Amino acid sequence: MKNKFTLIFLGIFTFFNMGIINGQVIDLKISIKCLGNVFSGQDLKNTIKVYVTNAGEKTARNFPVDLIISKNNSAPKKYAVYSASFKEDALLLGGREFISSLAPGQTKSIKLNGKNRIPADSPTGFYFLGAIVDAGNKLPETNENNNMDFCRIKIKRAPVLSVLKPQTGGLNRVVVSERKTKRIIRGCIMTAAQKGVAGIIVRAFYYKEGSAPMTLGIANTDKRGYYVIDYTHLAEQSISETYIDLQVKCYDKSKRLLVESDLIRNAPPVKSVNLIIPD
Repeated sequence: MKNKFTLIFLGIFTFFNMGIINGQVIDLKISIKCLGNVFSGQDLKNTIKVYVTNAGEKTARNFPVDLIISKNNSAPKKYAVYSASFKEDALLLGGREFISSLAPGQTKSIKLNGKNRIPADSPTGFYFLGAIVDAGNKLPETNENNNMDFCRIKIKRAPVLSVLKPQTGGLNRVVVSERKTKRIIRGCIMTAAQKGVAGIIVRAFYYKEGSAPMTLGIANTDKRGYYVIDYTHLAEQSISETYIDLQVKCYDKSKRLLVESDLIRNAPPVKSVNLIIPD
């Protein structure tokens, strides 16, 4: 009789702990979208899109979302551990976010604050980025098998670049070398008829969240409309990221703004930006 009473009590306690009384249950689902091609060492930041849905009937509170890298589309149901070098199912740098509350039926786009960096020594090839909600299974759910989602990526080797002497009448030529990474923004400023415009002032700006825009450099277009801004030295002193958010603006000789690019997110060390001046 005592054992029977104990079993009944434990059953009631378990149901209460799972939130099943009065039909109140939690059921978290997650989905992830990401870039197809990335570079080793790249900071993906918020180019990754993660969505979490509470398909249950009870508010879920204070749970984590982990972003990991894997060679396959599966991972252990536990907290991921960060590694600067590639390891299977490792947490990306800054890849853990915490959600304070998610109401029943609510879907939330998760704000990603970390760098979410691909390990710099990752071999080239195909991988998966994984998103895991409630890593460690701290929340009781009716379905624990929908707490992960994966997207496939291809990791390419990040180029190490150097600049040779300018060619006659054109852009500096960029080639792969074993020397230090060069930082260059280059392009052509044209009319709508795609004719290069000489004498245009081109300025490039670096944008970092929470800081004022930083000028990366200024150049004038040559007679064919080409420009080159080399900000290697500035980057060595003031910029820690390999891939940055930048914008290019063009002015006439009176410093009147003629045209500007969109904000270019996660621009690589060498980036081409061509712009057309409106008629």
